[in-house]
Amino acid sequence: MKNIKKTIPILIFVTLMVVLSMLGYRIYRTHEMNKLINITNHFFEEYAKKSEKKYENQNMKAKFVNNETSIVSGNKNKFIGMVFYEINIDVNGEKDYVSDYIKMRIKKDKSKGYKLIEEGKNLNSEGLQMVNYSNKNNTRNLKKIKKKIDENETKKTLGINYKVISNKLKFSYNNQKSWVDVPIPKDYLVSNIDYYNKKLNENNCYISHKKTSFASSFNSDILITTTNDHGEDWTKFTLKNAYKDGEIYLGFTNQENGYCVVTTDVAMGSQYNYIYVTTDGGKTFKEIGNTNDVYSRVVTGAGFLDENIGFIGFRYENDNNPTVYRTDDAGKTWSKLEIKLPPDYSYDYATPLNLKFKDDIIMLPVQLRDNNTIINFISIDKGLTFEYVRE
Repeated sequence: MKNIKKTIPILIFVTLMVVLSMLGYRIYRTHEMNKLINITNHFFEEYAKKSEKKYENQNMKAKFVNNETSIVSGNKNKFIGMVFYEINIDVNGEKDYVSDYIKMRIKKDKSKGYKLIEEGKNLNSEGLQMVNYSNKNNTRNLKKIKKKIDENETKKTLGINYKVISNKLKFSYNNQKSWVDVPIPKDYLVSNIDYYNKKLNENNCYISHKKTSFASSFNSDILITTTNDHGEDWTKFTLKNAYKDGEIYLGFTNQENGYCVVTTDVAMGSQYNYIYVTTDGGKTFKEIGNTNDVYSRVVTGAGFLDENIGFIGFRYENDNNPTVYRTDDAGKTWSKLEIKLPPDYSYDYATPLNLKFKDDIIMLPVQLRDNNTIINFISIDKGLTFEYVRE
């Protein structure tokens, strides 16, 4: 009996050590594989630049987009990496894209760096151990990320209610046990209410327990009214001569950083936008750059991660894929993101909506015209790339 009592702790200790060793090895292996993924991506970037130059020499524009990178076989000393990619081609305004892949044999050199030995589609793995590790097999489970963002959005407004009585807006933050008045003058308040559907306009207000804010327009001015304490105190800031007869998109990514995107009315399919950001929680806003010189079509969604990184989404036109422009320098420059509809919806028409944020994670909801549904894309690199979340 005494021997059994002595043996049990030993068995527990040994089991624990085995589990920890397995866990440690898994973490180590994932770390090593991700390093090889990054090395492969580096060589693919060089391959893409050379290939894009060849298209340019033929008076065509081409953009190579890395969709997935995998380590087929090998180890840190010598391995074969494979990249699945798309080529977005523009020939005198006519756009098309094709999918392809490339394999690369990569070897560690004497300087402890890496060099590309050969590239092609038919490289064999003779003498190398099969791996088949993909960067889409890592810890970023898109469904789990989407679920967390959805839960965060629900939590933000749980128990919050509102009502409009005699041209006054009232809010409750405790399941209608008590109510506070929102101090928006009635001339301005009209712009916040969708009287047809008997609810608030979703674009020009931001509602949560930590912060509630409204962008209201009257004549040519925009009044931004904000509370951080369930309506005990309110701050007001007026954007003079800022209203342009279009839509207003208001949002906050945290307690300090927020944005207000103002659009003009639509004329012949064109629409200008003007962008304001706050870094003090809504006490003040300053105007930054806009997309008007780059792309001035109908705005359908917006969002800013901080005062520098932001996004504007536009209604579909010639391109049925989501049209989203990104800035990382407070609107001085803008670049169009390469976001493709998944194969199931490749012939539908996409309208990007307001983006959702949780820390540096971004979710882009997209309304599909023909399927009459909303699909979502996730970015974990501050909006440089977005991946479709398959439900």
